Amino acid sequence: MNIATNNSNLNSFINGKDIISKIEFTQDNAVNRFEKSITRGMIKFFLGMVYFATLMFSLFVLFT
Repeated sequence: MNIATNNSNLNSFINGKDIISKIEFTQDNAVNRFEKSITRGMIKFFLGMVYFATLMFSLFVLFT
């Protein structure tokens, strides 16, 4: 956690470019996490459909 103090001896305060780059980096991480969660959801859905189709086929073969 960064705490900003009003000290005239400090020469290196965060300028606007650093703030913008940090915001963009945070947004990239959020988008990247969102894309990963969407991809995981699609993979789980696909595997669930394969499991369901296999189960239905197995029950079809069992009852015929």
